[in-house]
Amino acid sequence: MELHGQLAEVAPDRPSAVRDGSPTTGIGTSLRQARPVLFWGAIGLVFVVAGWWRLRVAGDDLFGDELATYWDVTTPSSVLDVVRLVKTDAEITPPLFFVLARVSTWLGKEPLFFRLPSLVAGMLLLPLVVWWARLLAGRGAAFATGVLAAASPFLIYYSAEARAYALMMLCVTASTVCLVQAVRRRRRVYWAGYALASAAAMYSHYTAAFALFAQLVWLAAFQRSQLRTALIANFGAAVLFAPWIPGVIADQNSWTTPLLNALTPLDLENLTRYWLHWSFAYPYAVVPVSAIPGAVGVALLVVGVAVALFGLVVRRHLLSLSRERQRLVALTVMLALANPVLALAVSLVGTHVYGPRNLAASYPALVVLLGSVPFLLRGFTRAIGAAGICGCFVLSGALTALGEQGRPEVRPLAEHLRREARVGDAIVDGTAILSPGPPSVLDTLPHPSLPTFRAGAPEVRDRPFGLFDHRPSLRDALARALIHTSRRGRVFLFMQSLPKSASGPFRARVRRVADPSRQWRSLGLRAVFVDRAERGFARPVLVVLRRTNAKAGHTLAGGRKAGS
Repeated sequence: MELHGQLAEVAPDRPSAVRDGSPTTGIGTSLRQARPVLFWGAIGLVFVVAGWWRLRVAGDDLFGDELATYWDVTTPSSVLDVVRLVKTDAEITPPLFFVLARVSTWLGKEPLFFRLPSLVAGMLLLPLVVWWARLLAGRGAAFATGVLAAASPFLIYYSAEARAYALMMLCVTASTVCLVQAVRRRRRVYWAGYALASAAAMYSHYTAAFALFAQLVWLAAFQRSQLRTALIANFGAAVLFAPWIPGVIADQNSWTTPLLNALTPLDLENLTRYWLHWSFAYPYAVVPVSAIPGAVGVALLVVGVAVALFGLVVRRHLLSLSRERQRLVALTVMLALANPVLALAVSLVGTHVYGPRNLAASYPALVVLLGSVPFLLRGFTRAIGAAGICGCFVLSGALTALGEQGRPEVRPLAEHLRREARVGDAIVDGTAILSPGPPSVLDTLPHPSLPTFRAGAPEVRDRPFGLFDHRPSLRDALARALIHTSRRGRVFLFMQSLPKSASGPFRARVRRVADPSRQWRSLGLRAVFVDRAERGFARPVLVVLRRTNAKAGHTLAGGRKAGS
């Protein structure tokens, strides 16, 4: 009895079975002690899978705007010159990412090193959203959010993209975490972190401003007592960003703005496509929702979201939350909608800034919201909602990282060129057709120094492409290449191709080199070898051409001999 009384005093809130000293005592205590270990072990496993999937994608060839990054980072002679170049209208993005990319490429010039800042930022983002979700709805929500962030096609892609979007998402999320902690703890160190992270977000990408503005609106609506301190912190962030104001002005007046407007038209069809590919599908619309996540993934998401909404709207579980959690839910919702709503408003009245990647600053909040909402519910709605949403994202992530979709693979074709080319041959390069310039994909890969002529893209090598630059046709490029080949020389033709599902600017630009066989036949050329990349949403093609009256030589290894 005396021992029983002592135990009861030490742990008066334990169940009677535990206090009575039955065998359940040890088991129950062990289970409770093991829960944090199991939780963090599961989170660690999720992070390992996330890193593996991102590394697989990070090895792809550079593509699209990454080619501009390649030029911005490798052309200047120093880090300071990188900043000077980015400050011109050659770039319309702030300098932070490019400075980090310049430093990371000291390790090498492979695509992985250009993407290393994004890769690191994408991995650092994961623990922040897990913390955010745990504060919002507990450990279950934290684990679900970790799974969504690890498997999200959007985060996988941009964590392996040599552009500033992953860095911006990290800085905006860090700013949000510091803001929440500053409001809860009322300590200056968190306000300082909030100011620094906000400034870093603006130095990463201008569209971070939408999410940062939403933070201020939330403070004004729900934390008025802290608004004065928040304004002081934002003033500090503005002072830190002030040296870049001339760069902002130059970027706003850049000639590339109307080009971007033309490439991403804003209409109802494209608006719907942008939302779908931002929220849960592959970031590029060239890969349709029917491919990633597919019908099964869409069905899982619809069921999960529908059940979650049923629990929130019909059963009104949000009303049972504490006031602090209600305010945190409001902040998360406002941040998730900030870029989609504010970017649309700006695009309707001024410069068009809409597109999946320009909604990136809101994406971490969207992931936290999707991962947490089911855990604000009770009973079967929690399990079904979480399983449906997580199932969709895991399927999408697996297809993105492990499937055949991805950036175009030119490297295997360049390897053929490197092995087989000889003096007297020439190259026609069509891999710059989707580049903002000046480099093409082929320019970033090791290949022999042969006379090279572009098809479908300007020959400009010292600046980004302009609206009025001449884009030689395939026939013109082939004709020029023929002049520089010997009588028995060959023309190595690299072309870009797209799936039938592609639309918009991709399809329009690739159409410039449509029906190529008719064009080379008109010049007296015949195909002796054809090879196509095995992976990527845009499958490059290598065609080796020879004069019709020339005797056929050996066929390149690894491809197939083509008819004339």
